[in-house]
Formats: sequence, structure tokens, C-alpha cells
Amino acid sequence: MASRRKNIQRNVLAEGQTSGFDDGSLRALDEATFGALGRIEEDRQVAEPVSIFQIRPDPAQARRVIPARLREQWDGTPQTVQALLRTWQQEAQAQYGAPFDLAALVFGEGESAITLELEDDAPAQQGSVLVSALVPVAKLAASIAANGLTNPITVSRVGASYMIETGERRWLAYHLLYLLEENDRWERIPARTVERSVWRQASENTAREDLNAISRARQLAILLMDLYAREGTQFQPFEALVQPGRCDRAFYAQVSDEVAFRVPRGTMNLLLNAMGFRNRATFLRYRRLLKLPDTIWMAADDYSCPENVLREMDGQPYNIQASIFNAWARRERNVAVGNQPVETAREEAWESPNKRPVVNWKKHISELQQIDPEEIDLWHQKRKDELLAYLDELEDWITAVRLKL
Repeated sequence: MASRRKNIQRNVLAEGQTSGFDDGSLRALDEATFGALGRIEEDRQVAEPVSIFQIRPDPAQARRVIPARLREQWDGTPQTVQALLRTWQQEAQAQYGAPFDLAALVFGEGESAITLELEDDAPAQQGSVLVSALVPVAKLAASIAANGLTNPITVSRVGASYMIETGERRWLAYHLLYLLEENDRWERIPARTVERSVWRQASENTAREDLNAISRARQLAILLMDLYAREGTQFQPFEALVQPGRCDRAFYAQVSDEVAFRVPRGTMNLLLNAMGFRNRATFLRYRRLLKLPDTIWMAADDYSCPENVLREMDGQPYNIQASIFNAWARRERNVAVGNQPVETAREEAWESPNKRPVVNWKKHISELQQIDPEEIDLWHQKRKDELLAYLDELEDWITAVRLKL
């Protein structure tokens, strides 16, 4: 076991091209991975302009800039990004139900119902996933158009092309500017070419406060697979397990079994630091997300559902999991009744008969007691529909529990 730990440390240290570190020192390993590695690489590498059409995103990257609904329609090549952005704009406008003029957003030309002054998550609060994902790209494009790109992207060579390590949103912003202006100045983006490092990628990802729960679960899996790969374990490649545009959970779930893939001895602190977690319990909670159903995994990613809500689904049958998610989406993301992000499977039998649904029934009763039936006639129809859907879900839960008594 000790030799296994030293092999992991030695390989990570070699990746950073560092010297003078004791292979047996976890402190040195941590510094090599998160300190010296990034600084040495950046100091030695000079950013050079690279054609945006020679660069493609990393399909296994933890962070998803492009929503699942659009990834299903995209072939993943840089040559079709322009068509992707046009589709994105059209569907975002349809989803939001108001004009969405990208030129107006980026250059202040024309009119748009969406403005860059909106908080990044404001459209998401109104149930518009496509808008909430596109607004940050447009904001970044506006900043680049006005001030230039201050932070080059990092890429690694893959044959005659490049794969993004960090900076997918910046790369998309350049594509957006090229689409809107058709100016050659946006055809090439400043990029540093580096040896691929999932640890450096993790360092940038986890430094961002907006990394959602599913993205963190992906990042955790990527790092754990890297530690095992350094020992010789072989995993199925992303392309072998994930069809273009389909759910990607199967790739990361290769290390979802806590028994078969225990954290290698002596590396837990390394993983905690990389993930920005305070303790082992947090690590384990995010790891359990790798076992979520595919449909909930994708919806939770698009809507940025927090880990504490996803935690309530642990061990529950699918229909209960879907109900928990849909109720959260209506409450926190203002998703309209009748437009459920996740379809329920009401006919599905209980998978865990010894576990009862995680439902705060006292809270439900307390909320219902505050409703005066005499005032319901004065409500607008939308509020009536929401209450009706709420009662339907509560009845389903009561029925499921009654059948087990």
C-alpha cells in the first residue's frame, strides 16, 4: 500500500516537472499539484493565437457550459459551433417568451428583453435554463469586445488540433463574436499549449463559486480515476460509454462503488484540497450523486440543483426522486406547472420498501393550515393550478406510504 501511494505521488510530481520534493511528503505533493504546477506551466508558456476552429471542448470536462438540450443537437465539432449558437438563441427566445437579440446583448445594438445587467441566475429563477446559460457567454463576449481577453485559455494538443483544458466559455465567447461581427480578429484566440492535467483543470473549476453539484461530482470522479489510472487501472474512455449528446453519467459512475474504488491511502487530503471540501463526509455525499438516475442527473445539472436537495433522493424510488426534483424546480426556479423538468414514473414500484420517502410532512401540513379555503375563490388561476399540483404530489406520497403500512 505504501508503494502504491508513492507511485501516485511520484507521477503527480513528474507531471508538474518539479524537483526537490520528497515523494513521501503529502505536503509537497499538494504544493506540486496546486501551486508550483500551475505557476511553472504558466510562466514557461507564452500564449499564442490559435484558430477557434482548430479547438474543441473536452467532452469529459466537469463543467458543462452548453445545456444538455443543445448538446443533444450538436456533433461536438468546432465547425458547427456557429449553427449551435443560432439554435441556442432561437430556443432561448422561445423558452423565455421574449426577444433575445444577441447583438443587442453584446454590442448594445437594437433591443432585447434580456439585458446584461441581469444577474447570471435571474433567467434561471424564471425557469429559462437556455437563457441562464447563454447570458454569461454574452456577458463575457461583451467584456472581451470592450477590453480584450486578459486571461488566455489553456489547450493541449490532440493530433493536428487542440482540446480545451480551461476556458470553454471564453472559447464560446470568441465564436459568438465571430458569428456577430464576421471579423477575422475573433477567428483566433490567445491560448497556452500545455500538457493535459486534470488537477490543474480541477483547480480552476473548483475555484469558481458557480460550480454546481453535478459538476463537482464529475470533478471528483475525474480526479479519483486519475489516481487509479496512475496505478495501472484502466477505465472505459468517455466515447465508449457516452453517445454524442446523451447523458454522460455512465463515464463518471465507473468509480461510484465506494468499496471497489476506495480512496487510495494517503490521498484523501489531496482530493479534499482539490475539490475545496472541508471533510470526508462532504466528499462522500458528492460521490453518492454518481448513482443518480440519468434523467435527474441531466436536469439537476441544467437547473443547478444543490446537493442538499439531491441528497433527499438518496435511496428513494425514481418516482419519489422525480417528485422531489420537480417540486424544487417549481419552488426555486419558477418552472411552470405542467412543464416538469423530470417525468415521473408513477407506476413504478418501491425499490426500497424499508425506507420511507424523505418528505417533511410537518412542513407540508403547516403550509396547508395557513390557507383559508374561503379565500381560494379570490386567487388567480396560476396560483390555483400550483396548489392543485402541490396537492396531487402530496396525495401520491400519502398513497405510497399507506401501501407500505
